[in-house]
Amino acid sequence: MVDDQPGIRLLLTDILSSEGYQIMTAATGKEALDKIYSNTFDLIILDYNIPIIDGEKLLETLEKENKEVATIVISGLVEKIMDKVEQSKLVRKVIAKPFNISDFRLQVHSVLTETD
Repeated sequence: MVDDQPGIRLLLTDILSSEGYQIMTAATGKEALDKIYSNTFDLIILDYNIPIIDGEKLLETLEKENKEVATIVISGLVEKIMDKVEQSKLVRKVIAKPFNISDFRLQVHSVLTETD
């Protein structure tokens, strides 16, 4: 879970933990890359507008290094980023902020079960 807003990280961690998922969080793109390099993940939930290394650059870096991790992008500016994220082979879903928690759970489950 990569988001620079502590409240969103906490909320989504609580929600997904209650569903039985193990969650690791990062506040910046750099922190996320460091964790991705040292761990294995089934899914990245990525806020597109994050500091140090933004979502676009993070996705580009992962693709260049052949790190294939299914990604859900969340953003308050979905219309502005769709062209860029649709080009990424890692992005499985794009979810607009604010989002419905029940829908979010279903989207996460959907992505994780399609990659099994």
